[in-house]
Amino acid sequence: MRRQGKMVARAGKASHESAPISSGYEVGGETSIDDDVISSVAVIAAGEVQGVASLGTSSIRRTWVEIPSDIGKVGTAQGSEKEEVVVNLTLNAIYGYRIPDIVSQIRMRVADRLQDLIGISAREINIEVADIEFPERTLQE
Repeated sequence: MRRQGKMVARAGKASHESAPISSGYEVGGETSIDDDVISSVAVIAAGEVQGVASLGTSSIRRTWVEIPSDIGKVGTAQGSEKEEVVVNLTLNAIYGYRIPDIVSQIRMRVADRLQDLIGISAREINIEVADIEFPERTLQE
């Protein structure tokens, strides 16, 4: 069961505030999720896509998006903020796979994994295809 809470940024980390658990009472505390963990999830998810030979560098940048809610009595929109990340990945593709398909599958896989495992949305997933590797070289190494 996933506990839901508000994402809070603290010096390169995200944390969830406590939320009620199934027994009905609330347990206090915060869980911090470091940028390296978010980056690792993104890299592992990208590596699961067929056609990816290897992955190079990755980076994460956090952003905040205002989510508008109902209009208040005085006519001003009142909303909350939601944390999102921008993911930058560098990879080598395997010759014979369509690069647009690889990139599309990576974006879907990384976005799904970040949401499912960490509870954070990807605003952008930028991908640099740095090189092509040939299957015979990949198999021999």
